[in-house]
Amino acid sequence: MPKPSLIAVLCSDLHLTLQSPVCRADEDWREVQAGYLGQLNDLAGTVPIICAGDVFDRWNASPELINFALKYLPDRMICVPGQHDLPNHRRDLMHRSGYGVLVAAGKIQDISQAAAISVEGLVSYGFGWEEEIEPMPNEPQRPGAVKAVIHVAVIHRYMWTAGAKWPGAPEEAQLSAFKKQLRGYDVAVVGDNHIHFSAMAGNCLVFNCGGF
Repeated sequence: MPKPSLIAVLCSDLHLTLQSPVCRADEDWREVQAGYLGQLNDLAGTVPIICAGDVFDRWNASPELINFALKYLPDRMICVPGQHDLPNHRRDLMHRSGYGVLVAAGKIQDISQAAAISVEGLVSYGFGWEEEIEPMPNEPQRPGAVKAVIHVAVIHRYMWTAGAKWPGAPEEAQLSAFKKQLRGYDVAVVGDNHIHFSAMAGNCLVFNCGGF
């Protein structure tokens, strides 16, 4: 059986920062992050890269960190903001954030607030932090017809499934609770939960990529 061709690369929770996390002992954390971002870019090649939020670790990224992101982030990533990307977790203040600078500079493509973008046979719909997830609009299709595109929901929302949750995770965040909201999508990529999983919610295949 031939290996299926790559059509997109999914990621989330990059949490770019100048300082190394306390759990890491790397001498040059910026070099480590640049290496990871280079791998991401090389893996994708010409296919879209879709990021489900938290590009930065803090919304008020310094000019130095923003310059780092402008240099090393892959170009034209399709993104939604996570809570770490937004002042006071508010999308209406996005223009004050490092994420907002990347959007204004054309470095990333923001699709929050259910905006849709079509690239290379994929239609991606964005739902950033605390934005209501809306099911796909009904699209009539002839019996036996082959779908021309793949519909992807890009979400920053804590969801969990068996073996991938934090202690005390709320029941309403269980993946099965989102079946209705994910109706009509072929795939969803979800951020915020740093424990990776892939599972079905109704007919939608959900990927949580974990921490970068």
